[in-house]
Amino acid sequence: MDELILAALQERIARDDAMRLESWRLASPHNEAHYQAMARIWGLASRPDPLEPRSGTVPSLGKLRSRRFMRGPRSKVAYSGWARGARWTAAVAAAAAILLLVMRQPSGADGTDTGFSASEFVTDQAEMVTASLDDGSVVRLAPESRLRVAPVAHRREVWLDGEAFFAVARDSARPFTVRTRAGSVEVLGTRFDLRVMGDELRLVVTEGKVALVSGGHRLHVVAGQIAHVTGDGVPVVEGAVKVDSLLAWAGDFIVFQSTPLHRVARELESRYGVRVLLPDSSVASRTVTAWFTNQSFPQVFHAICRAVDAHCSLRDNVASIEP
Repeated sequence: MDELILAALQERIARDDAMRLESWRLASPHNEAHYQAMARIWGLASRPDPLEPRSGTVPSLGKLRSRRFMRGPRSKVAYSGWARGARWTAAVAAAAAILLLVMRQPSGADGTDTGFSASEFVTDQAEMVTASLDDGSVVRLAPESRLRVAPVAHRREVWLDGEAFFAVARDSARPFTVRTRAGSVEVLGTRFDLRVMGDELRLVVTEGKVALVSGGHRLHVVAGQIAHVTGDGVPVVEGAVKVDSLLAWAGDFIVFQSTPLHRVARELESRYGVRVLLPDSSVASRTVTAWFTNQSFPQVFHAICRAVDAHCSLRDNVASIEP
């Protein structure tokens, strides 16, 4: 729903979507409060230069069937001095990606930690959904998949049927668990793709380390590795392999979760074929938390530069980020 709100704030929303958004706002005070919060974020992040034309697009979210809408994210955007001509596109990208997610975990009536809010996301044959969870984690749900988020005291736990890409927010006190019929995955903060078909499971880790638990076995899988669980229930890990082709289903989606800038730069180079320079090592360790869908390289680049409070330049397919 966040993307429909952004489309409305940009005055680029279709009539049917506008009616859908209006119905959602009227459905509960919580929904209206979330809309107003997004409007305030937009007012802070998207102060366009009146001399510059509007550019950038807001991706379509597709049909989302949710039993209860989850708490929306709060945003914080750090401003920096970069080219005037990029102000509008970076503002659009920053707001569309909900940069620098700052989430607050919900509490029960007695003040105890209740984990996630209960929700269910379902996609059909031709749609994908990107969901921001209450803890700041981001999930890209593949077609014909289901993600159920159930409140569990003192834990972060979801159930998956189908395929999804996870960018999990780090919380050392509460590991993040993805449960499936073929086994479970436990992480603290990392990025990985998980596919479940019947009693078979495939895990692709792109950053960090993940524990795969199945049939009484526990196996650690690190970045660049693929693990499988087949009918016998025993997890098996492959060596370091190229995983790009296995993640192609996600399309023009890119997500970072407290990812160091030097790693972000390498991933942008691989994704867009643009050279990204970090002339000063002092910015290389700054981290980025953001997600983008169908954004051009200039939009992504300038939004990230704003997020890490740095100066950007882009010329002749070479980008530079400096303090």
